[in-house]
Amino acid sequence: MQVRNPWGRGEFQSGKWDDDGPGWDEFPLVKEVLKHEAKNDGAFWLEKHEFFKYFPKVCLCAKDMRRFADDPHGRQASVVAMEVAKAAEWEAATCVLSAELRNRVRLIFIAIDQQYGDSNGTVEKDELQTFDKNGKMFEKMDASSSGHITSEAFEAYFGSMQTERGEKAVGGCLNHFEKKLALSK
Repeated sequence: MQVRNPWGRGEFQSGKWDDDGPGWDEFPLVKEVLKHEAKNDGAFWLEKHEFFKYFPKVCLCAKDMRRFADDPHGRQASVVAMEVAKAAEWEAATCVLSAELRNRVRLIFIAIDQQYGDSNGTVEKDELQTFDKNGKMFEKMDASSSGHITSEAFEAYFGSMQTERGEKAVGGCLNHFEKKLALSK
């Protein structure tokens, strides 16, 4: 598995497939097919057991890594670090939801995106105002750095609601969404 350090430098150094690792000499065809070059570009290879040993939890962030090559001051890296931190925070908030509630939240998010948004996998906060009678329901909703609300942030909102106000409050809010969206349970 190839892994790339988002800062474009610094690599794993003690595995079979590091830049000068023994795997490349042991399996020259692999080296040829993968066009492997030993250079400090932040990209390195790990065997599956190594990957899961050193990366027991993975958070994904949809960023074009080519932008880092044109960013010598690391501003893009700080954006990715912020997104990864938010993703971890959102996941922690979401884990309190039961599988049933989480699935309802996901279906509602998809329906909002399709009925009120542009079906791009994110929604704008103003698209959610359709469901908010007094304008305060989504004050605590956390948007990504692009200003869009992702499904993860939407789920985390309901996870936080459950922690603060209980499962009954989450169920009531989801019922409100489902009624407004004309979704059946």
